[in-house]
Amino acid sequence: MASQVDFLSLDELCLLHHGDAIERFYWPKVASSLSEYEVFWKRFIVLLTNRIDPLEYKEWIMLRKGLGEEYESLLMANYTTFYHCVVAHEQIEIGRAHSITRNCSSSLPTPVSKVTRLFRRKLEHCCVAGA
Repeated sequence: MASQVDFLSLDELCLLHHGDAIERFYWPKVASSLSEYEVFWKRFIVLLTNRIDPLEYKEWIMLRKGLGEEYESLLMANYTTFYHCVVAHEQIEIGRAHSITRNCSSSLPTPVSKVTRLFRRKLEHCCVAGA
């Protein structure tokens, strides 16, 4: 597996090669259905992890040290959404989708609402600090 030192830019990161073991395993199966997940992952989640710190290559998928709880909460909500979607995808394939898809769709708003609250809080802080 490539280390962070090998990354030329964040745009080159992809779940198939730079996700954790579960993301790498399931991504080929769900990529066509969840293509926007990878876009969100690249723009928000990667920046919260050690993937951008070459000195932390041994724990590269972990949350960067010093980030607040709201960032960890966003990271976990995003990963939970991925997990529920993967489980739903598997259940659909075996014909048992009725209850699982409800769980998947109920977790989708969580990462979006967490990002919105996070940005709103940071924007308010910037506006107050700049005034």
